[in-house]
Amino acid sequence: IGGESTRPGASATFEDEEIRRVVPAVEYCASMGAAISIDSRRAGVIAAALKAGAQMANDVSALRYDPRSADVVAQAGCPVVLMHAPGAGEDLHKGAGYTDVVSEVFDFLKSARARAIAGGIAEERIILDPGIGFGKSLAENLSLINALPLFHALGSPLLLGVSRKRMIGALSG
Repeated sequence: IGGESTRPGASATFEDEEIRRVVPAVEYCASMGAAISIDSRRAGVIAAALKAGAQMANDVSALRYDPRSADVVAQAGCPVVLMHAPGAGEDLHKGAGYTDVVSEVFDFLKSARARAIAGGIAEERIILDPGIGFGKSLAENLSLINALPLFHALGSPLLLGVSRKRMIGALSG
Protein backbone atom coordinates (compact mmCIF):
# COMPACT_ATOMS: atom_id res chain seq x y z
CA ILE A 1 0.00 0.00 0.00
CA GLY A 2 1.48 3.33 -1.01
CA GLY A 3 0.30 6.91 -0.84
CA GLU A 4 2.66 8.62 -3.27
CA SER A 5 3.11 8.07 -6.99
CA THR A 6 6.61 7.18 -8.12
CA ARG A 7 5.96 7.67 -11.84
CA PRO A 8 8.32 10.05 -13.67
CA GLY A 9 7.31 13.68 -13.11
CA ALA A 10 4.82 12.95 -10.30
CA SER A 11 4.43 15.66 -7.68
CA ALA A 12 5.89 14.98 -4.26
CA THR A 13 3.48 14.25 -1.42
CA PHE A 14 3.90 15.73 2.04
CA GLU A 15 4.43 13.17 4.81
CA ASP A 16 1.22 13.99 6.68
CA GLU A 17 -0.83 13.68 3.50
CA GLU A 18 0.80 10.33 2.70
CA ILE A 19 -0.02 9.08 6.22
CA ARG A 20 -3.62 10.27 5.81
CA ARG A 21 -3.85 8.27 2.58
CA VAL A 22 -2.29 5.00 3.70
CA VAL A 23 -3.25 4.43 7.33
CA PRO A 24 -6.98 3.82 6.70
CA ALA A 25 -6.15 1.40 3.88
CA VAL A 26 -3.61 -0.43 6.04
CA GLU A 27 -6.07 -0.66 8.94
CA TYR A 28 -8.82 -1.97 6.66
CA CYS A 29 -6.62 -4.60 5.05
CA ALA A 30 -5.11 -5.60 8.40
CA SER A 31 -8.61 -6.14 9.80
CA MET A 32 -9.09 -8.79 7.11
CA GLY A 33 -5.81 -10.51 7.97
CA ALA A 34 -4.01 -9.40 4.81
CA ALA A 35 -0.23 -9.39 4.53
CA ILE A 36 0.67 -5.73 4.05
CA SER A 37 3.74 -3.95 2.75
CA ILE A 38 3.93 -0.19 3.20
CA ASP A 39 5.49 1.38 0.13
CA SER A 40 7.07 4.63 1.24
CA ARG A 41 10.37 6.44 1.47
CA ARG A 42 9.39 8.45 4.54
CA ALA A 43 10.08 7.23 8.08
CA GLY A 44 6.93 8.77 9.54
CA VAL A 45 4.76 7.00 6.98
CA ILE A 46 6.54 3.68 7.52
CA ALA A 47 6.16 3.99 11.31
CA ALA A 48 2.46 4.93 11.11
CA ALA A 49 1.70 2.10 8.69
CA LEU A 50 3.56 -0.48 10.78
CA LYS A 51 1.61 0.69 13.84
CA ALA A 52 -1.62 0.37 11.83
CA GLY A 53 -0.86 -3.24 10.89
CA ALA A 54 1.61 -3.35 8.01
CA GLN A 55 4.25 -6.03 8.44
CA MET A 56 6.85 -4.97 5.87
CA ALA A 57 8.40 -1.82 4.40
CA ASN A 58 9.25 -1.28 0.74
CA ASP A 59 11.43 1.78 0.18
CA VAL A 60 12.02 2.81 -3.43
CA SER A 61 14.95 4.94 -2.27
CA ALA A 62 16.67 2.04 -0.47
CA LEU A 63 16.47 4.03 2.81
CA ARG A 64 18.38 7.00 1.31
CA TYR A 65 15.58 9.58 1.13
CA ASP A 66 14.77 9.84 4.84
CA PRO A 67 17.72 9.17 7.15
CA ARG A 68 15.30 8.13 9.93
CA SER A 69 13.86 5.23 7.90
CA ALA A 70 16.62 2.72 8.68
CA ASP A 71 16.08 3.29 12.43
CA VAL A 72 12.32 2.81 12.11
CA VAL A 73 12.75 -0.44 10.18
CA ALA A 74 15.51 -1.72 12.49
CA GLN A 75 13.46 -1.00 15.62
CA ALA A 76 10.36 -2.63 14.13
CA GLY A 77 12.34 -5.72 13.12
CA CYS A 78 10.26 -6.00 9.97
CA PRO A 79 11.35 -7.11 6.51
CA VAL A 80 12.39 -4.33 4.16
CA VAL A 81 12.72 -4.09 0.39
CA LEU A 82 15.62 -1.95 -0.80
CA MET A 83 15.08 -0.85 -4.39
CA HIS A 84 17.55 0.59 -6.87
CA ALA A 85 16.70 3.97 -8.33
CA PRO A 86 19.29 6.31 -9.89
CA GLY A 87 17.81 9.47 -8.37
CA ALA A 88 18.40 10.34 -4.74
CA GLY A 89 16.05 13.30 -4.31
CA GLU A 90 12.48 13.96 -5.33
CA ASP A 91 12.87 12.42 -8.81
CA LEU A 92 14.00 8.83 -8.46
CA HIS A 93 14.25 8.44 -12.24
CA LYS A 94 16.95 11.10 -12.76
CA GLY A 95 20.67 10.52 -12.85
CA ALA A 96 20.87 7.37 -14.94
CA GLY A 97 23.39 7.23 -17.79
CA TYR A 98 24.72 3.77 -17.09
CA THR A 99 27.98 2.45 -18.49
CA ASP A 100 27.12 -1.08 -17.34
CA VAL A 101 23.63 -1.20 -15.83
CA VAL A 102 24.03 -4.69 -14.35
CA SER A 103 27.28 -3.92 -12.53
CA GLU A 104 26.10 -0.51 -11.38
CA VAL A 105 22.79 -1.79 -10.00
CA PHE A 106 24.56 -4.75 -8.39
CA ASP A 107 27.06 -2.43 -6.68
CA PHE A 108 24.28 -0.07 -5.55
CA LEU A 109 22.27 -2.92 -4.01
CA LYS A 110 25.39 -4.37 -2.38
CA SER A 111 26.08 -0.99 -0.75
CA ALA A 112 22.44 -0.46 0.23
CA ARG A 113 22.37 -3.89 1.87
CA ALA A 114 25.60 -3.18 3.77
CA ARG A 115 24.28 0.21 4.97
CA ALA A 116 21.06 -1.41 6.16
CA ILE A 117 22.93 -4.08 8.10
CA ALA A 118 25.25 -1.45 9.59
CA GLY A 119 22.10 0.48 10.57
CA GLY A 120 20.82 -2.43 12.64
CA ILE A 121 18.53 -4.16 10.15
CA ALA A 122 18.81 -7.93 10.41
CA GLU A 123 20.44 -9.44 7.34
CA GLU A 124 17.67 -12.02 6.97
CA ARG A 125 15.05 -9.22 6.83
CA ILE A 126 16.49 -7.58 3.69
CA ILE A 127 14.98 -8.06 0.22
CA LEU A 128 16.58 -6.46 -2.84
CA ASP A 129 14.84 -5.02 -5.90
CA PRO A 130 16.77 -3.98 -9.05
CA GLY A 131 14.17 -1.29 -9.76
CA ILE A 132 12.82 -2.27 -13.16
CA GLY A 133 11.54 0.86 -14.89
CA PHE A 134 13.16 3.36 -12.54
CA GLY A 135 15.48 5.47 -14.71
CA LYS A 136 16.17 2.57 -17.06
CA SER A 137 15.56 2.00 -20.75
CA LEU A 138 13.85 -1.10 -22.11
CA ALA A 139 17.24 -2.59 -23.01
CA GLU A 140 18.59 -1.86 -19.52
CA ASN A 141 15.52 -3.43 -17.91
CA LEU A 142 15.96 -6.56 -20.02
CA SER A 143 19.66 -6.71 -19.17
CA LEU A 144 18.77 -6.67 -15.48
CA ILE A 145 16.12 -9.36 -15.89
CA ASN A 146 18.58 -11.54 -17.79
CA ALA A 147 21.18 -11.03 -15.05
CA LEU A 148 18.91 -11.89 -12.11
CA PRO A 149 20.91 -15.04 -11.22
CA LEU A 150 23.94 -12.80 -10.58
CA PHE A 151 21.99 -10.82 -7.97
CA HIS A 152 21.55 -13.92 -5.81
CA ALA A 153 25.26 -13.53 -4.99
CA LEU A 154 24.26 -10.58 -2.79
CA GLY A 155 22.78 -13.03 -0.29
CA SER A 156 19.26 -11.62 -0.04
CA PRO A 157 15.96 -12.62 -1.63
CA LEU A 158 15.00 -10.65 -4.73
CA LEU A 159 11.79 -8.84 -5.52
CA LEU A 160 11.11 -7.94 -9.13
CA GLY A 161 8.40 -5.35 -9.70
CA VAL A 162 7.63 -5.56 -13.41
CA SER A 163 4.35 -3.69 -13.50
CA ARG A 164 5.83 -1.05 -15.76
CA LYS A 165 3.19 -0.65 -18.46
CA ARG A 166 5.57 1.11 -20.84
CA MET A 167 7.99 -1.81 -20.79
CA ILE A 168 5.23 -4.42 -21.22
CA GLY A 169 3.71 -2.39 -24.04
CA ALA A 170 7.05 -2.08 -25.83
CA LEU A 171 7.64 -5.82 -25.60
CA SER A 172 4.14 -6.81 -26.70
CA GLY A 173 3.62 -4.17 -29.36
